[in-house]
Amino acid sequence: MSGSDLRDAYFEDARLHGLKVNHLTNFGERIASGWSKREIPDVQKPDIYRSIRLAYEDAEIWDTMDVFLAAEHASRRKGLLWPAFKKSKSLKTFSTWLGSLCRGAYSNYATSPWRAVFITALIPVFFAFVYLAAGLPNAAASSTSNVAQSVGQSLYFSLTTFTTLGYGDVTYSADRPFLRFLSTLEAFAGAVSMALLVVIFARKVIR
Repeated sequence: MSGSDLRDAYFEDARLHGLKVNHLTNFGERIASGWSKREIPDVQKPDIYRSIRLAYEDAEIWDTMDVFLAAEHASRRKGLLWPAFKKSKSLKTFSTWLGSLCRGAYSNYATSPWRAVFITALIPVFFAFVYLAAGLPNAAASSTSNVAQSVGQSLYFSLTTFTTLGYGDVTYSADRPFLRFLSTLEAFAGAVSMALLVVIFARKVIR
């Protein structure tokens, strides 16, 4: 397949083992799902994408490999995991499908680090507005006299909590247990998110 233009090629029932590709090979970003009145069954798509992805991985063409890695996982979620859940209605099949959905939404299956950065940045902003709506911590509330300062204090508290810095200058008192729990939950989300970011960026850099 080296140098071949395979855009709009139809691969129903095709066996694509041992593909050899180069920078001139062009599958497009998605395989053709239909031709004339025929449609590729959803259960076949993950294997087709996997074969193409492995070919680009062997050729060390990483950016294109990432395109087909994401397509492989997305088609697996839609064509295999979701039908498996609808058939069995079990917690295991649902959690597997949901995990795939979340990984796709967060980082496009670890292929889009900037999407992961954007979503990670949204988390402390979301929590900041929750704190602002629920009431600022006592130390922040006592020193805040206008809306801009309130927003700034809530963002400050949220960011220091999310990054697990925990300066301790602004905290919720013991009479607000729910907000204490919420801030702990944010700290956990921050630790997990930053660990994921390191893995995603390391994956890009090491290659």
